[in-house]
Amino acid sequence: MYRRHRADMVVLLLLCVLPVFLPPCAGVDVPVVSIEGTAPNENYLMVGRKYELVCSVRAGYDETITAVKWHLYDRQVYSWSETAGVRVSPPLLGHVLTQREGSEAYNIAVTSPSLSMAGNYICSVESTKETVQSDFITVYVIEIGAGDYETKVELLSNILLSTTTYTPGIPALQPSNETVESPGESIEMTTFMPPPIVTSRPESVTPQPEVPLGPTVPPADCILVWWFHTPAIAPRPVVKCGFYDHTSNSLTKEVPGGLLMNQLPNGSWRAQIDSTRIPVSTIPPNQRLGCIVTIPNTSYREVVKFEDGLTIDSTIDLVGCPSLSELQDWYGFQVSVTGDSVNCRGDHVPQSETSPAVATIGCPSAAVFKNNTQEIWNWRLRLVCSERQTTWRLDNSDMAGSPASQNEGASGSELSPSTGADGMGEEFDIRGFEWPYCVGSISSASVSFYPNMLLLLLFLFILHLQRS
Repeated sequence: MYRRHRADMVVLLLLCVLPVFLPPCAGVDVPVVSIEGTAPNENYLMVGRKYELVCSVRAGYDETITAVKWHLYDRQVYSWSETAGVRVSPPLLGHVLTQREGSEAYNIAVTSPSLSMAGNYICSVESTKETVQSDFITVYVIEIGAGDYETKVELLSNILLSTTTYTPGIPALQPSNETVESPGESIEMTTFMPPPIVTSRPESVTPQPEVPLGPTVPPADCILVWWFHTPAIAPRPVVKCGFYDHTSNSLTKEVPGGLLMNQLPNGSWRAQIDSTRIPVSTIPPNQRLGCIVTIPNTSYREVVKFEDGLTIDSTIDLVGCPSLSELQDWYGFQVSVTGDSVNCRGDHVPQSETSPAVATIGCPSAAVFKNNTQEIWNWRLRLVCSERQTTWRLDNSDMAGSPASQNEGASGSELSPSTGADGMGEEFDIRGFEWPYCVGSISSASVSFYPNMLLLLLFLFILHLQRS
């Protein structure tokens, strides 16, 4: 009895251990389909490259694979069998290898992808006992025509002052109407042809009038002219152009208008921006003009941005303290700024690295603060802006004797002469400060009025005596 129980235990142990060391007893694993030859994170085939659609399969030790078939949607496009070898049908015919042997013949070696090859593929495997098939895999095909992505940005002032023909390197496209015949319908579309090349410039050229870009037209050296175009792309891409941020590798704001999408006779698409004017004041500092091209459902992504240029970069990135013009235009203050230059955004930028720009704000006659009827004659406020600063600061050197500091009882006019970490006064809140009203001084006017009247009466009395 003991020996019999021991024998049963040995048999049970063998049944548990043997499957670990032996291949499967029977059956064919479900095949797994993949694409080889793509770059990491790519899920598409690019026309002009070579790829392989792989059908990975494993059969049991007592089975033999007799045939492998590939279907594009419900249509068989590729097959291999022990007797017939490799057979290929359209749209793969002429685009894949047909001379293959062994397990390599299970896979489709793509030598020249075409757009017609895109779709859902399924691999089915037949053995001596059964037929199994894989899940479908979606194959996307992209075609990028000859040529490169090109972009160019130039200051409008350089174009207007140029004495020779300005050639940005990106040809403008001229429309020409063509009719493309397709089965059952006629489609009217607009295609584009390159313009004739200009080799000389007339002696006198009248510049085209500038189109207003807003309430006021910026000067020509504060307007960028932008060109951009893509090669022919299929299928239709999604193109977004605007302000490109290097830190996030994306567009922070898309610029509306200016981008044209043109379909060519072969069905591909070309995008372009032709001489679109962008005011520098609308571009955030440290950002550039750029476009991002993607193709739906694929991982394709191309970033096309204007390469750094010293002049244009400095024009965009130059920052300073905000303009004070509204204080003069809206409130009637006298504003004068020294030691500065004004950038394209209207900001005041110090001209020297060591000396700040100084702004003096005051009233022509007298100032009256809120909740205080006392007039402050010759009221002045001094602000300073150092290099790379974007906020005005109080001028501590002038605080001790300034009329504002002496007017401690005036609401909104108490200015503490505390010093910031850089030695300058604390930041000044232009919006939050309660500005005074500028008024004419009544007392000063009366002081000058009465002496003048006495002199006038004396002159009239002397004139009367002479006549009598």
